[in-house]
Amino acid sequence: MKREDFLIIIFAVILITSLIYLYQNLSSFECSMESSFSNVMSDINYEFEPEGSLYSKTKVFRFNILSSRNRLEYFGMIITRGEEILFFENRTEPEGGSIVATINLNENVTANRFFKKKCYPEVKL
Repeated sequence: MKREDFLIIIFAVILITSLIYLYQNLSSFECSMESSFSNVMSDINYEFEPEGSLYSKTKVFRFNILSSRNRLEYFGMIITRGEEILFFENRTEPEGGSIVATINLNENVTANRFFKKKCYPEVKL
């Protein structure tokens, strides 16, 4: 056996062993590996749209959020009028989803959206 063939075999064994170790311990590396990306929210897409006309008595609020890597711990929406909570929903679907609320508009309301991505603090929108 040539020396080059022996080195290739040794390299292949080390590579396979490393891949097996990484695969078995992936959950412990998951957070630290992701921190090397400069844009940590690149896999999170969201949109918020109030539906209906400006003058309607009711308004539909729709919050859509998607995680292409299924990394959401939770997401939700709170709609308030002053100190009164008119609507609250919190979900724990890693891939994301939609939250829809229909609110009667007698006064101004505030719609707060939020999400928590694995290994990162909660984001308020």
